[in-house]
Amino acid sequence: MFGLTLRRFLISWLLSSGLMIMLSLLWHGVILNDLRNLPFHGSFFLVLTGLAYLAIGFLLNVLILNIEFNENHFLKRALLGGALGFFIYLIVLTLGISYHTRGFEHLVIDFSWQMIEQAVGGMIVNLCLNIYRRMDAIEGLE
Repeated sequence: MFGLTLRRFLISWLLSSGLMIMLSLLWHGVILNDLRNLPFHGSFFLVLTGLAYLAIGFLLNVLILNIEFNENHFLKRALLGGALGFFIYLIVLTLGISYHTRGFEHLVIDFSWQMIEQAVGGMIVNLCLNIYRRMDAIEGLE
């Protein structure tokens, strides 16, 4: 595999984490508008969200970098992100962390959105890895 420097890892990690944070805030802040139901201050929520998504992005990057895919890199990395989202939501559901309960339909939609967020994170990591691979190939030609 191509040489992955610390700078490249950090770029991939921060891009994927940042996009997942933005998707989460779009979902909860704009689409569902359920941030107003938080039992604590909004800035505290943003700090916790940032830390959580940095950890998720780190884990996603480590998983993708350590699992070798022979073909269909984009799809498999997106599915790996979705699977990570699935397990993260199971943990959140088990711990009872929620904005409020709206029934089974809300649970399924929120669950699906979590998987989509992490799948997009996997796609961003894949995009970064493809860019790095092409940069290395161009540098090898010169």
